[in-house]
Amino acid sequence: MIRAAAAALLLTAVALASSSPQTLHADQSAPGVWALAAPMPTARTEVTSAVVDGVIYVIGGFPAGSSNSDIVEAYDTATNTWSTKAPVPSDLDHTGAAAVGGKVYVVGGYISLAQGTISTATYEYDPQTNTWTGRAEMPLERAAAAAVAHDGKIYVLGGVGDDATKALVYDPATNEWAELAEMSAEREHLAAAVVDGKIYVAGGRENVRDNVDTFEVYDPATNTWQTLDPLPTARGGNAAAALAGRIHVVGGEDLSPGGTTFEEHEVYDPATGEWQSFPDLPTPRHGLTAQVVDGRMYVIGGGPQPFFTVSSANEYFVLKASGDVDCNGATNAIDAALILQFVAALLGELPCAENADVSSNGALNAIDAAIVLQMTAGLIP
Repeated sequence: MIRAAAAALLLTAVALASSSPQTLHADQSAPGVWALAAPMPTARTEVTSAVVDGVIYVIGGFPAGSSNSDIVEAYDTATNTWSTKAPVPSDLDHTGAAAVGGKVYVVGGYISLAQGTISTATYEYDPQTNTWTGRAEMPLERAAAAAVAHDGKIYVLGGVGDDATKALVYDPATNEWAELAEMSAEREHLAAAVVDGKIYVAGGRENVRDNVDTFEVYDPATNTWQTLDPLPTARGGNAAAALAGRIHVVGGEDLSPGGTTFEEHEVYDPATGEWQSFPDLPTPRHGLTAQVVDGRMYVIGGGPQPFFTVSSANEYFVLKASGDVDCNGATNAIDAALILQFVAALLGELPCAENADVSSNGALNAIDAAIVLQMTAGLIP
């Protein structure tokens, strides 16, 4: 009976997975897996992004064989589809973006990298009206900086520009900028993510080409910085995102002669203060962007080789289900865990056996089904 239920569930998952992203790196011992999602329509590098209501807006950057751009393309994580949105008011690369209150804010960036012309503009995008509005100018120039949202404000950290060690904060509610405490040293092409109200800033470059392993945390409550254990891999041009309370750092490039892009995926746990290696980024890239939606870390765009190469790659990482199953749940995460538990029935004891009728637990999510099929590969005799 249980074996039949498990087999039926797997057949359902196979049918759903036929239109799902392709799963990669299905190592049984790994803490999670990578999967391929729909590629970005316009291959680009040195992009930025922000997410509103499950839609990731990828902004600006360098398309193949051209100067920087005003392109805005939106990826709907629920439908695995892309659409084109109103262009940002200025051609930009190495800009920053974050979302507050259902709107996307784009800050700084290069107007012309070749001429070193840096924007101080702040642009607000309203997804409801598909329109852009100019907001207060930044007090200092910033390009190749990190931008994150926290507690209704946007923080800009590091980058190229005047007094580049100074952090900046923008309050959309008052349309005002302010200067904050300085980080330990100037660096650009860095990345940041927020966990438990603190902003973690990872890697970057100094002196144009030299990657650093610097890892710091900024506390907005006290306006103070603290230096933490360094990144295992010094890198610049990387991305970072917070997933399940930990900081994931991916990508980057080495600009020294013979250098390449980084596949290393390194994860910092603020609770333990330790770094851990996770499954490698399938397509090593720099100038990429990362966002987390519904437990998946999407890594989009970038350059597969140092300097001006481009990619349309859209890959996401998801942690394996913990196996702690809520027998009456119907969320995607629980669906994934339920599939694992039903497949585990083929090998022995089945938790939640009283709920062997899976249909009572809600519809499966196609992407989760595809991932779990890969995670359980080799379990079925």
